Amino acid sequence: MGTVFLWFGALKFFPAASPAEQVAVEAATKVTFGLLPPDLVLRLLAASETAIGLGVLSGEVVDG
Repeated sequence: MGTVFLWFGALKFFPAASPAEQVAVEAATKVTFGLLPPDLVLRLLAASETAIGLGVLSGEVVDG
């Protein structure tokens, strides 16, 4: 699971590289009520997913 988060997060750092980029940005923009610009939302998603992936892979994120 950590690899999947890391992979999809890393792909979002490169424009149009992620197949789920548009869907993720649209969903996150709706959740933030459009208060954040789409490019910032994309960067925040990329950083969050990458951090989650690294956390899971390093064992820092524990189940429970």
